[in-house]
Amino acid sequence: MLKVLYPVVEVPTEAAGKKAGTKKVDLTAKLFDEYGTKYANRKGGYTRIVKIGERRGDGAMKVILELV
Repeated sequence: MLKVLYPVVEVPTEAAGKKAGTKKVDLTAKLFDEYGTKYANRKGGYTRIVKIGERRGDGAMKVILELV
């Protein structure tokens, strides 16, 4: 997981467009600590895929991938 997920900067909505108020988030830790406990007892069906249309240019399908 450490090869795929890397630390990112999270910007709260009230601090949009500003550097102040941002924080680094370790996605690997968040995945296992926060989301892992949330989905631990779930038997399956972790995601929802909503098709939102085709991409301009090459016609590839665009989707929104949600955790349920």
